[in-house]
Amino acid sequence: MQFPVKSISGKVFLFFTLITILIFVILGTYVTQLFKQQLKTEFLIRVNAEFQLIKGTSNVEIKDYDYFYLYKFFSYFLQKEPDALYLRIYEFSPSSPLIKAEKENWNKLPWCTKDFLERPCILTKKELIKTNPVPLNLEIAYSTERLYTKLKNIKETFLEFELVLFIAMILLVLLNIHLLKSRIKFIVSSVKSWKKEGIKTLTTQTENDELTSLTDSIKEMYDEIEKERKIDRLLLNLTTKILKASANSSGVLDFFNEVSSILKNELKLDYVKFVRDYTPPPIKKGQKVIKLKENPHTYIVLEGDVPCWNEIKDIVKNIIDSALLSVTERKKGEHLFMSTILALANAIDAMSPWTKGHSERVAKIAVEIGETLGLPEETIRNLQIGGILHDIGKLGIPCSILNKPEPLTPEEYEKIKQHPIIGYKILSPIQELRDVLPIVLYHHERCNGSGYPEGLKCDEIPLPAKIVAVADVIEAMTTERPYKKAYSFEDVLSYLKENAGKDKLFDPEIVKAVDTISEKLKKILKRK
Repeated sequence: MQFPVKSISGKVFLFFTLITILIFVILGTYVTQLFKQQLKTEFLIRVNAEFQLIKGTSNVEIKDYDYFYLYKFFSYFLQKEPDALYLRIYEFSPSSPLIKAEKENWNKLPWCTKDFLERPCILTKKELIKTNPVPLNLEIAYSTERLYTKLKNIKETFLEFELVLFIAMILLVLLNIHLLKSRIKFIVSSVKSWKKEGIKTLTTQTENDELTSLTDSIKEMYDEIEKERKIDRLLLNLTTKILKASANSSGVLDFFNEVSSILKNELKLDYVKFVRDYTPPPIKKGQKVIKLKENPHTYIVLEGDVPCWNEIKDIVKNIIDSALLSVTERKKGEHLFMSTILALANAIDAMSPWTKGHSERVAKIAVEIGETLGLPEETIRNLQIGGILHDIGKLGIPCSILNKPEPLTPEEYEKIKQHPIIGYKILSPIQELRDVLPIVLYHHERCNGSGYPEGLKCDEIPLPAKIVAVADVIEAMTTERPYKKAYSFEDVLSYLKENAGKDKLFDPEIVKAVDTISEKLKKILKRK
């Protein structure tokens, strides 16, 4: 990688640009004023010279009373002088002249004020002609329009020049910005690559400007940061893999085996062993022992040279300690949670002597169907719990109805149909079971809308609830009850296929999965 083209220092360039533009603005204003003053002077000299010429001629002709010749002279003067507008000789009032000559539409401009080049206007010059017996007045009017236009052109020329200069400066600024960006990108790319070669390229930086201190600071930081990076990468890999092991481990022994392999690979160790004992294990020469603080009587025996061991020893110990504690507590919590769920299921099944084991078998069938459909692990867990608890609402139904050997009356059947709602209300306060609630509430819904409690259609029913619904039908139909005989699995499967479809009772994909694993389900049902 080559270092980009050098750029001018930002401060110097900005100062130079501003000073240059300011100088040319001042110079332009000064030159314009200079031209204006020169034009004024030349114009006034010409007006005075012409006035004196006309005055002398008028004095001679008036004495000879040759007014006709004087008029012709005035007309000739107006024709040759582009700026002259009129000439008048009058005794008392300009409106009653003795002789006058004027151009057409001479009065379209305003009369001049103090600065006759501020705008196009009419400038007049008047003097007395000494004649007998009464003096006469000679008045000549000039237009400053041509003069004003000339000055305006000069101003516009300077303005155009200043504009070109300004644009040139802007282009130079943009070019310098581009060069600065190139240098910044070069620095950033060197830092991003964060390799020794990339940092070395910064040493070619020799300009003394704003970016020099930045590159120097980066080079100073590099050595310090590089010392920590290897340790950081090592600890990051260890932390990630150990935490993943804690999440995926089925138990403490599985966690020990996984972490032993991680420590060997990441720390390049020759030997790693977890020991659980009340006394520290005997160690050989060259071995190290870590005692875990949060997990009493747990030791890790290590053998091999670990770089920066003193810096990472406590961190590695704390990572393993926390992860192991998480595994232990999780397994305790899961065991307690599932024990409670099974106790609830047994309480439900105990209400009716012929439903013993019904909920547990429904859960197993639902899990098999879910795994066949390739559902995520979390959904499989919800199917297991939901299958166990799907009939928990029957705790709110009188035993006289649940155990009745004869067919139920319409009133009794309506009460039975309330058990999904009752189950939903029983479990809804338990935060950990929020994902199971749809299974409990909707496991009696059917694809054609004939189910209860809400009469949902196929696409409106959650998939786990549709799975438990099929599992419930399979278990119930293959079980003998006082009011019905037990059907064979083949008969139940035929029933499911006949009623599979989005306009029928069951989801066809679920029924197809049941057909695929029929042999597995038969084994579950044989354990009644």
